[in-house]
Amino acid sequence: MVSRKIHQPVKYMKILITGILGYIGRSLCELYENSKHEIIGIDKEFDAGKVAWLTERKIKYYHRDLFNCRDLLEDVDICYHLASETAVPTVKEQATPEIDAKILRVGREGTKEIIDNLPNKCKIIFASTHVVFEKTDVRSYNSITLNENDNTWPNLAYSKSKCMSEIDLKLSKK
Repeated sequence: MVSRKIHQPVKYMKILITGILGYIGRSLCELYENSKHEIIGIDKEFDAGKVAWLTERKIKYYHRDLFNCRDLLEDVDICYHLASETAVPTVKEQATPEIDAKILRVGREGTKEIIDNLPNKCKIIFASTHVVFEKTDVRSYNSITLNENDNTWPNLAYSKSKCMSEIDLKLSKK
């Protein structure tokens, strides 16, 4: 008796990378470079050299912000959500109400826009930051181990937006 294996068709995924022109976005593209998955990316920035690099690898790039991409979210299987405001204060003295409002709009509201409009089947990989622990009373981060179940202590708008988005993401179950 000859045993025959039934081959299931391989399901190629549609993968969205927000903030695709950043360092981590490009690194993800390199990881997926030889796969047959459909990779699409959005970024509010534009760099002709980086976009050419993506195009050479058959990665679809869209020059958009997080509030103008609903049409790209259909049928996405995995979203690497890396986009955030990058020009952020590193100390309280550098913060202004205008800067904080911009950071929270992109970080919290933009992330909520992505979460709410991706399909329910979609899994989201969210890039947070170690500075959600910035007010933790420790002498050195090297001397302790922190994990996602520890209490966060954000101090600046950037880390506050990350904490709020982590909660939104957990509640979404995506």
